Amino acid sequence: MAIEFNITGADSWFIGEDKILEFEILQDDGLILTNPLKAPQDVAGWTLAWALKKSDAATDPALLLKTTSSGITITGVYNAVRATNTQRVSITIADTDTDALKPLTYRHSLKRMTAGAEAVLAFGSVVLLKATAPAEL
Repeated sequence: MAIEFNITGADSWFIGEDKILEFEILQDDGLILTNPLKAPQDVAGWTLAWALKKSDAATDPALLLKTTSSGITITGVYNAVRATNTQRVSITIADTDTDALKPLTYRHSLKRMTAGAEAVLAFGSVVLLKATAPAEL
């Protein structure tokens, strides 16, 4: 069910920016994740967590953590037909969330936390960039 979702330097995520990461969750039916025939998964009511860490090591603490009670929302309307499914998992990152971070390549993961049904949904690298700070208006 997990999909590799990398945020590269070409995606231009800068430290101190507001960001919204959106994920469409697809069913784990054994098909390649990019297959357009793959059916959407209804995630309404799921407990989710998203973490940003320096590495994938279990002992590495989360530098950013968002949950369905703080920073993760399920938006749109679920439809079993992918072309009309608008349901997304949205992770809101405030500009201040990254202020203390350095411009590096980090690791992230989105996980279903529901007891008895825990599963990694997405994972990958995140490149955070630093730009010259503009003058305040």
